[in-house]
Amino acid sequence: MQELWRLTTVPHVDRETVTAMQANNASSWLEIDLAGIRRNVRRIRELIGPSCQIIAMVKANAYGHGAAPTSHTAIAAGASRLSVATLEEALELKAAGVEAPIMIMGPGGAELADEAVANGFEVVISNREVADALSRQSQRHGRAAGVHVKVDTGMGRLGAAVEDAAELVERVEEMPGLRLVGICSHLATSEQDDQSFAREQLAAFERFCVQLAARGLADGALRHIANSGAILTLPEAHLDAVRPGALMYGLSPGGIAVDDDVVPALTWKARICHVRRAAKDSSVGYGRRHVFERDTRVAALPFGYADGYLTTLSGRADVLVHGQRAPIVGAISMDTTMIDVGHIPEARPGDEVVVIGSQGDEQITAEELADRAGAIVHEVLARLGQRLKRYYLNEHAEEQEPCAAAAAARTS
Repeated sequence: MQELWRLTTVPHVDRETVTAMQANNASSWLEIDLAGIRRNVRRIRELIGPSCQIIAMVKANAYGHGAAPTSHTAIAAGASRLSVATLEEALELKAAGVEAPIMIMGPGGAELADEAVANGFEVVISNREVADALSRQSQRHGRAAGVHVKVDTGMGRLGAAVEDAAELVERVEEMPGLRLVGICSHLATSEQDDQSFAREQLAAFERFCVQLAARGLADGALRHIANSGAILTLPEAHLDAVRPGALMYGLSPGGIAVDDDVVPALTWKARICHVRRAAKDSSVGYGRRHVFERDTRVAALPFGYADGYLTTLSGRADVLVHGQRAPIVGAISMDTTMIDVGHIPEARPGDEVVVIGSQGDEQITAEELADRAGAIVHEVLARLGQRLKRYYLNEHAEEQEPCAAAAAARTS
């Protein structure tokens, strides 16, 4: 069983080593600047103050950045806990030597209780069935199970109804083997300009916590409801802990403006693998979705939707070649994406292309791709596939100039 969660060695290298490896091997890869993640976590600390805990959201392979390296970096920078969506994600972090508390926050049910308790993970629960299963397994394993009770204040997904949640909290505190760690909820609109519903949710959550206190319940439990949007726009929602996701990775949550102290940590690069002429009235790709209106040159890039490049970007996005924008042409394939380089005569096979990041004076952000794809920025990064080799920069270096080009060129 344990073999399922064993990780391969994660490369932590300097810029020169990355360049040498790319020259010989890589065709499409990601560079993750760990100094940027450290800087973002420390900026979050400045925003929330010294007494509020940071629960780093590292689900979905840390939004594509790599769960284990990101987790170690976030903890070293000041996060006190980690949150994932699945048991498998938690087991991966434990296998990678992560020692901080790990909270499973996804939609899993009673079936995860055995291994969650055995491995010392905390579990967010919404109903008594999961609480009962955790209690049984805690007694079987002889160790307490940490529990966060989730109350639904308006998201309408997981969480006990407000009128039922107090009974669930009381049950958790009475059941053998359970340890109440936190009370939590989830904001539905914290990334929108109109904050009225988010404030309603926060008020409902605070009233619920007051009711618990009046009944002598949840004494000392962490209260947490704030995601990245609320960290920036609702300081009153910071409470005892916050759960940054997008903000920790240098992303703009829902288009909310972020300052220059928050920097993107991820760059996606590739190399041109083929260049050919394309005659006027010829086409490219499946379905002949693009017919050329002039003689030009097209280049093939070695990535596609199997690597997480959304098909809705077909004909709508650009990449950077020699510091210039080159448009995507034709339908994005599973393994190949085509670009028009007729205006870049120097483009050749082996040239470096930037998919997300900066090159020269130009920049393409994950937020831009999300906008052009009709998606959200979280989806753009969470879909980044395992075929993309990840290189980790600045593992130990301080962040004098992390992602400097991205910070300087930020336009979104």
